[in-house]
Amino acid sequence: MYYHGTVAHIGAGIHILGKINGVEAEMLIDTGATISIISQGLISSMSECSRPEVIPTNIQVFLANNAQLKVYGHATVEMQLGGRVTQHKIMVADIHNDVLLGLDFMDRRDCIIDIAGKSLRMGDLELPLRKTSEREQ
Repeated sequence: MYYHGTVAHIGAGIHILGKINGVEAEMLIDTGATISIISQGLISSMSECSRPEVIPTNIQVFLANNAQLKVYGHATVEMQLGGRVTQHKIMVADIHNDVLLGLDFMDRRDCIIDIAGKSLRMGDLELPLRKTSEREQ
């Protein structure tokens, strides 16, 4: 199976803040990505009790420029966004962002990106968008 999409660098695009398995994470909203990805670095930084099992996969992920992304596998993680907790199966790969939220996540949760209102809506939950990474401020 092949996936094509884009991967931006930290500081580019729009982000939301949340937690993955209890660990704070900055999540890039990427409407050009078919799938959601968590960085191998974030997984590695988690304590053993919060680190999800990474299941190897043969899935190949290609960027918009046809470069292949190194994929370690997939994991099911608990995502806390605002006051809501949801589970999501996410690819684990070498990316610069903590988490890249792709169309798979947004479509399943009927997300609406409101650029003018600076929010991401998931049903009745409204999350503030951030235009730059806090780490670079």
